[in-house]
Amino acid sequence: MDYSPMGMKLKQCDCSWKKNKPEHIVDDNVWFYNYERMKLKTKQTPFETRCLSS
Repeated sequence: MDYSPMGMKLKQCDCSWKKNKPEHIVDDNVWFYNYERMKLKTKQTPFETRCLSS
């Protein structure tokens, strides 16, 4: 996996760039931001933070 300067995950696959649709790339980055990326201060993902506040 490769990480961009903004902290978003860019998945690498065997297929060429032209076969990846922009929607899939955006979906992957949104998934990473909400469910995998942990905040350093709280050590939780944004999803976990929202679930605990409810």
